[in-house]
Amino acid sequence: MRILRDSDSEKLARLAFEEFRTILATVSETRESVTVGLSGGTSLLEFYREFVSSFSTIPEPARKKIRFALLDERMVPVTDSERNFRMLSEAVFDPLVRLGMIEPSQILGMPTMSDGFAIPPTALRDTAEFTNPSDIAEAYSQLVPFIEIGLFGVGPDGHVASLFPNHPALDAEGIGYVSVKDSPKPPASRIGISSGMAKSVPNAFLFFIGESKRAAYENFFNPAISERECPAKFLRNSRLAVVTDLDV
Repeated sequence: MRILRDSDSEKLARLAFEEFRTILATVSETRESVTVGLSGGTSLLEFYREFVSSFSTIPEPARKKIRFALLDERMVPVTDSERNFRMLSEAVFDPLVRLGMIEPSQILGMPTMSDGFAIPPTALRDTAEFTNPSDIAEAYSQLVPFIEIGLFGVGPDGHVASLFPNHPALDAEGIGYVSVKDSPKPPASRIGISSGMAKSVPNAFLFFIGESKRAAYENFFNPAISERECPAKFLRNSRLAVVTDLDV
């Protein structure tokens, strides 16, 4: 585990991007494609700005191997500002496409529900619409069976993606995406990676950004706190980089 720490948000973002670029270079040497899982939320906004501005420094062969996937999504209408895909499109996908750095086909979107919820399909644009989140989770598990690099924001309670402390969804078996019902943080319905999939990510970044994340940060390093109490700990099985602006 590596800890990247700086109180200057721009410097910290540059450190994290340099680490990402190094990992991508190594992973892309032996893989035809590299799936990068992205989190929504505000913790990664400064990193995403650096990511877009410095993306051209990644050699083109490695850039072309990237496939972007969502670590989780909120089951809200496509026009809702709470959608992770909307935030990621504005912060990452749209700017990179406009710059000619990526192709739209490199963005692995979830299929949409027939009531207009979830995100518009991209790679699955030719499939039928789905009627419930469980079917979307199953379909997305087939499209995204493995994540090589995961960029995880951490909530104040220690949750990552839609893996919440002591939630029944933590008990879902297998490696893939699951439907999350009765989320303790609105909206109640979500789709996210399973705890098993979180453990399977070989290269992960955990962003503890802001004073509101101090308790989560302390719990993450507290051996008396279990994975179920602090789901961010599921990522300790990977070659982990902890990114934080918190002092110790």
